[in-house]
Amino acid sequence: MNAVSPGLIATPLWSKLADDAREKMYEGAAARLPAQCVGQPEDVTNAIVYLASTRYADGLDGAGGWWRRNCVRLGAHVGSFLST
Repeated sequence: MNAVSPGLIATPLWSKLADDAREKMYEGAAARLPAQCVGQPEDVTNAIVYLASTRYADGLDGAGGWWRRNCVRLGAHVGSFLST
């Protein structure tokens, strides 16, 4: 399955915070991230466009379609694993 699960993204949602509080939050989050910055909306859209446009990530998995081809055969095993 393809998924995009971004962390903190600088969006208008955060505009209700005072400017100094918002910047402090962004700086604190950025300091803990490998990228050392807060995400921008275009970072998320770029990830989605990539996943939608590459044939390797086929909408069900990032393994070149392996899960799609094998999901019927493995379905019972995966289902029992997930329910434990």
